[in-house]
Amino acid sequence: MNKRYMVKLAKDERRELSELVKKEKIAAKKRTHAQVLLLADSSKHGPGWTDEAIAEACQVTVRTVENIRKR
Repeated sequence: MNKRYMVKLAKDERRELSELVKKEKIAAKKRTHAQVLLLADSSKHGPGWTDEAIAEACQVTVRTVENIRKR
């Protein structure tokens, strides 16, 4: 299935999200969303995982991954 919303992050955006993930005191929802965006990144610097793989790795549903992409 083709992805409707593609995530392509710039280097600065990737760096900012990576720093969020590394912080010790951060809301779980915010950390999860940052992790999903980093794994969904389909630019040349990102891994571009499938929604199913991201959902399994981040312990969320595929629908959650789709919603994060959309936002």
